[in-house]
Amino acid sequence: MSVLNDFESMRLYRKRAEHFERLANRCSVAEERQRYRLVAHHYNALANTVQRTDKARVNQRLERLRAARKEISRQHTAKTQ
Repeated sequence: MSVLNDFESMRLYRKRAEHFERLANRCSVAEERQRYRLVAHHYNALANTVQRTDKARVNQRLERLRAARKEISRQHTAKTQ
């Protein structure tokens, strides 16, 4: 998934979670209210998973870039000595 798709899916999941929370708040039947809240919880969990995955991917990319920069610096230092 691209970064843009990740942000779009996070936004969509959170929007759906809010929708189901609103439905739960308007519902007078306890069982239905609980069901709506459970669906909202699942959408929030999906959004959080996408967010954690995105952060992990960014951190891995940064680590690879740091390692590459360190290797280039090491090679440059070896050439100049």
